[in-house]
Amino acid sequence: MQSKEGYVLKASMTTEKKCNGESVGKMTAFYKLPVGKWEPFYGMVQQNRPLVVNVDATPWFSYGGGVLNCPVDAFTPGHKVLLVGYGKNENQEGYFWIRNSWGRNWGEGGYVRLGSSLSAAEENNCGTPTDPTLGSYCPYKDGEQTEKKPPRLCGACGLLS
Repeated sequence: MQSKEGYVLKASMTTEKKCNGESVGKMTAFYKLPVGKWEPFYGMVQQNRPLVVNVDATPWFSYGGGVLNCPVDAFTPGHKVLLVGYGKNENQEGYFWIRNSWGRNWGEGGYVRLGSSLSAAEENNCGTPTDPTLGSYCPYKDGEQTEKKPPRLCGACGLLS
């Protein structure tokens, strides 16, 4: 992954992005990772691949900088963001470097450092959606209820979900 200083967003979710007629980015493939599993997730991060992740951004509204640690007892992911890197701060706290869509005046120039153990312990950092009808969880298919209880969502702010 790029350091936060070297990262520049150059592509969008379209097949190809052009600027002045010149290609500046192209999406050639995408992968759906298993829900709640650390190894495939971190493997992609270590391969310098940006990941779209689903998080509960409720604790983010008042974020102004530093490493943000989310509560783990209950959350409802429903906000998609782009994970672009990871690292440790001066206190050796692990974090994921995430680009948000709320503009450059929010957070650290439009980014958040989301606290993480940067280890498989994230699979145990789980909670239950506070409102299972919100976010990406849906217990229904074709109008029929297919699941009786909401899933456990894992990772910082539910990002492994």
